Amino acid sequence: MQPYFFPYIGYFQLIGSVDLFVIYDNIKYTKKGWINRNRFLRNGADCVFTVPVKKDSDALDVKDRAVAAEFDRRRLVNQLREAYRRAPHFQESFPVVEKALMAPCQNLFEYVDGSVVEVCRYLGIGTRIVPSSSLSIDAALKAQEKVLALCKAAGV
Repeated sequence: MQPYFFPYIGYFQLIGSVDLFVIYDNIKYTKKGWINRNRFLRNGADCVFTVPVKKDSDALDVKDRAVAAEFDRRRLVNQLREAYRRAPHFQESFPVVEKALMAPCQNLFEYVDGSVVEVCRYLGIGTRIVPSSSLSIDAALKAQEKVLALCKAAGV
């Protein structure tokens, strides 16, 4: 699967239903994609937030991109806290969100992957999660052939 920062519930359902979950880290970063963006509700309206990335070549893979130095993690934590502080289960679940947001990672993939791992830990999902670059396959493969090669390299 493509990496997403705090992905949708179906992503976690998928992780929980498999023995091994592979997250693509050696795919091209796409501007305006959902790798480093998400939405939350502020006063009942959709609000998009973005984890800014350091300006760099558009040809770089997700694993080679960096979080921008000016990213104000604390500001985002405060925005989310204010938006959801009256939500059910806020007290027990918000520390998970805060921990993921405040992670000191500068690498974009590590930061995004960390959000997934933290939520899985909280939800009790024990599935092993690995980056696609850790599996040795032919880099020229695309689409279905790439997925099949990743499965074969993972032994599944």
